[in-house]
Amino acid sequence: MPFWRLFPTRLYRQSYFAGIQLAMTDSRINEILDIVATETGVERGRLSREATLAELDIPSLDLAQTIFALEERFKVDIPVVTDRTGAEFTTVGDLVDHVLQTIDSSPVPT
Repeated sequence: MPFWRLFPTRLYRQSYFAGIQLAMTDSRINEILDIVATETGVERGRLSREATLAELDIPSLDLAQTIFALEERFKVDIPVVTDRTGAEFTTVGDLVDHVLQTIDSSPVPT
C-alpha cells in the first residue's frame, strides 16, 4: 500500500504534513516538550499532540509545576483558570498551543 493511502483525504494529508513542518521549524515546541517531560517525569517520546494528560497520568501538581517552569523559561505569565490550574488542558497539544499563543501575544521585553 502506498504511504499516501494511509491518509484518507488530501486535506487531511496537507494538515498532517503542515503540522510536522511546524514542529520541525518552531524550536519552541521541542523546548516546551522538553520542559514538560522534565517536570512531569513522562518520557519525552510519549509526548505527542494527541496524548491526553489523563492517559499520561500527569497529576495536577506536576502540571502546575510545569506551567511555572514554562513561565520562568519564556518570561511570560501563562493564564490559567485560577482554581483549576492546568485543568483546562486535555491534551499535550492543548498545552503547547496555549503556551505558544501566550508567548506570541506577550510584549517583547526591553
